[in-house]
Amino acid sequence: MGGIAAISLTLLLSGAAPAEHLRVWIHDLDDCCAPKAVAALGALPSVSAVSLELADGALCLSLASPAAEALPLITQALAAAQQPVLRSAPAADCPAAEPVDPWAGAAGLDFAKIPSDKPFSMKSAVVPDKATIVDFGAAWCAPCHAVAAALTEGLRAEPRLAVRAVLLEGADATASFATPVAKQHLSAAPGIPWMFVYSPRGRLLYAGEDPAKALAAARGAL
Repeated sequence: MGGIAAISLTLLLSGAAPAEHLRVWIHDLDDCCAPKAVAALGALPSVSAVSLELADGALCLSLASPAAEALPLITQALAAAQQPVLRSAPAADCPAAEPVDPWAGAAGLDFAKIPSDKPFSMKSAVVPDKATIVDFGAAWCAPCHAVAAALTEGLRAEPRLAVRAVLLEGADATASFATPVAKQHLSAAPGIPWMFVYSPRGRLLYAGEDPAKALAAARGAL
């Protein structure tokens, strides 16, 4: 972690007021593994926000449930993500910052963002000779971070896979689903994350929220 400047990034996970704050130190936390740690915590209902303090190798968590109940689940989730917890301590507060980009770890892969400020055709998003997953999410959406992490791993494992992501604008579900792109493509979706999987010939193979099913559908077309 030498030479890394102090960075604090906050993942907004819910609008509920957190009951407690907890600082958790992780072994060798850096800007490469941090998105995986954030994604792991994003799936926990007991965690309402995560701030990354990379210079200290720590995560500052705002909790939606008592720390005594949340900590075992936090430790288990981070261990499963190969981010072992070294120690933890109560915190008076957590720093506020900009929402974390769910796709921070996808640089260098066959990944691109589709602008969310205007409508687009799905046909234009399909990559020739590859299976394409078009993912709809938002920075405020906790499960969207977990999906982004899973699809990023899929991109690393399968060179014939492409992902095109739409990060909806807005600070909450109401604002995001009012955007033109959401009205265009998500009218039948119950929420986000939501993925569309296309074959190399542009045939729709899957529409849903499960990244494992999306990746299986994509691999099945290759």
